[in-house]
Amino acid sequence: MILMSTKNGIYNWNESSQALKLWALKGKDVRQIAASNDGTLVAYDDADSVWRSSDRGKSWTQIGASSIDEEITVLFVHPTRGDIYLGTEPTKLYRYSGVDEDWELVSDLSALDVAKEWYTPWGGPPAVRSIAPANGDGLYLDIHVGGILRTLDRGKTWQPTNRGLHLDVHEVATCPKRENAVYAATAGGFYLSEDRGESWKIRNEGLPNHYTRGIAIHADQPQTILISGSPTSPGGWRTHGKRFSLFRTTDDGAHWEKVTNGFPESSDSEIDTHGIAFSREATDQVLCGLGSGELYASDDAGASWSTVAGDLPPIRGLCAV
Repeated sequence: MILMSTKNGIYNWNESSQALKLWALKGKDVRQIAASNDGTLVAYDDADSVWRSSDRGKSWTQIGASSIDEEITVLFVHPTRGDIYLGTEPTKLYRYSGVDEDWELVSDLSALDVAKEWYTPWGGPPAVRSIAPANGDGLYLDIHVGGILRTLDRGKTWQPTNRGLHLDVHEVATCPKRENAVYAATAGGFYLSEDRGESWKIRNEGLPNHYTRGIAIHADQPQTILISGSPTSPGGWRTHGKRFSLFRTTDDGAHWEKVTNGFPESSDSEIDTHGIAFSREATDQVLCGLGSGELYASDDAGASWSTVAGDLPPIRGLCAV
């Protein structure tokens, strides 16, 4: 199944029946949902309350986050260990393992030497925007704005992995079948690393919308990638509109094509970070959600699309379970 966090709870998309239904946490503005390989689900809402389900969504319990003073900006469940991570603004990383039933501060990332180079265009504090698993117990953290940090020891040590990378990263992603590859959607387009972030290559051939936001990788064919983007940064949206489009590649970004078969050629609604998700059960199925409440589905790895719904609550993000 693919779950969707919205301004009015969590929706469930069933790949077999192609059915969509309001599923959990009705009435709550759910900002993000994440899942581990064993089906444990975690979500957080606009009140910075964190919810967990250990029975694939049948029941939910709240995990107190009162000890966290910062604003929660991203939620991540490690796919194999099951540890729950929260990234915040300013840049801190917390972990909940369930052992002592409290949140542990893993790292105050703003204290790292490299943090002196971080910034935001509006002058506010940088934040952790997205998280992806690295080899073993590791993590990649997308710092907005500051590139990507990597840890291979659960946060004891950190390395910036920014050689050749545009530092304004909006989503970092990895794929289990390609353990050394890292994918990044940035304000300068698509970047690929094939050596765990040690070096990066920009691949924007056929991708005119360089201000990219959401990215998703096919689980069985990791050279097939979907990415969303606008031709201008937010500074130009008031004058020119957001004009978000969806693009697809089947060769690691060597060539991109705009998706137009059943999908809007251009939309003034954002396709944001975490806005695209490939299924884990039927790997050619993929969903894409827009902030305006439009939801699209594809059963051929993003080549063609159909409309699932057009009047849903604002869509915050998608998560495959």
